Amino acid sequence: MKPLDIHPTALYEEVQSDIGSFQVLRNYRLNSVRTGVWKLQSDQDSKCYYLKTYSRKQRWHPEVYAYRHWIGQLKPYVPELIAAYEGESWQAILITAIDGFIMRETALSPSAAKAAFYKAGELTRILHLSQTGRWFGRPDKYGNPIELRHHADPVQYVADAIQDLTSQCVVEGAGCGQLLHSVRQIFHRSSISQRCLFCRVWT
Repeated sequence: MKPLDIHPTALYEEVQSDIGSFQVLRNYRLNSVRTGVWKLQSDQDSKCYYLKTYSRKQRWHPEVYAYRHWIGQLKPYVPELIAAYEGESWQAILITAIDGFIMRETALSPSAAKAAFYKAGELTRILHLSQTGRWFGRPDKYGNPIELRHHADPVQYVADAIQDLTSQCVVEGAGCGQLLHSVRQIFHRSSISQRCLFCRVWT
């Protein structure tokens, strides 16, 4: 496979149907067995786009849902979803490119970095205040729970997620069990909002 080849190849026709003929400018995940990301440029108007593929369907669904339901709250600071694609064994999205720099690759002054983080906090607050829901978990593209163990109680949701992680540990003594107990105590003592915990609250 050539460095700028898109895979699966079925995506060439799908993308062309949405933006016309295009050039592949860059492959950001060369030789990756997980997510694929390509930067594309339309031959018609020179606009740039990003094509992203997924190795796990449960990661594609929440992202499609988020783009379709949250973007209006965050414009013009986020890309827009052009199309969501799904094949027999693959999923992908096509989004617009936005001008800017990757923050970790940019030498910002302390004041500029503070301003950037402050703006990110403002946008997160806007998003949190714009959403209410009945349960915590990851949604499919229609807003239905993907996980069998989704909860109305955020403490239980987080505790179950941690339990899943700790069950994969090689337990020595009470190490992982103590971690789970400690985290549960922290969350029970905290004032936890029923609104958008970790951006995973869905209507």
